[in-house]
Amino acid sequence: MTDVTIFASRKSEVRRESGSIFRKVHQRTRSKAESLSRLARAKASAELVNEALAAVIWLAYEALASGEPVNVDPATGDLLIAAPWSSRNYDAYGLRRSEGDVLRRYLLEIQRRAAKGRLSHPPLFAFDEVSRRWTLNRADYPTFEDAEGWLDKFQLTPEAWLKWMQHVRKQRRKWRKKEGAILRNV
Repeated sequence: MTDVTIFASRKSEVRRESGSIFRKVHQRTRSKAESLSRLARAKASAELVNEALAAVIWLAYEALASGEPVNVDPATGDLLIAAPWSSRNYDAYGLRRSEGDVLRRYLLEIQRRAAKGRLSHPPLFAFDEVSRRWTLNRADYPTFEDAEGWLDKFQLTPEAWLKWMQHVRKQRRKWRKKEGAILRNV
């Protein structure tokens, strides 16, 4: 036998005997690659954000036996609880700051599009510029079931997540650049 044939037979023998090791390495590599995938992370983040949104909806419609809402001001509709899109309270819902920021931008975009008549459904939550508070739209969504229907239509998709995350990152870069200019002038 020549050296080449000896090498080829040994190579296939080694591969056959250590196949399970290579499979394990391949599986570990594939799972690592999946964890690094932007789409996989976007799916996970979108799912978390949608869960947080569902939780705040549930809390917003929580009521006393008399029917009076507990976590929403009955007169103004203002939320009286921490919102997952808040710049301070995102972690109360298990979110990261970036996830809360994306959710806030997404809800503001829904509100903007509805105001321009581009959406057939009004927003469930609206930001009031004057009071600087978020309000629950009980006029259009009087029951929890109505609010769940809104959530079914307006869940954040992984594609929308990627779009809005890019927007949030761009905003942060602008802010940092502006902050750096201010600090240089001091």
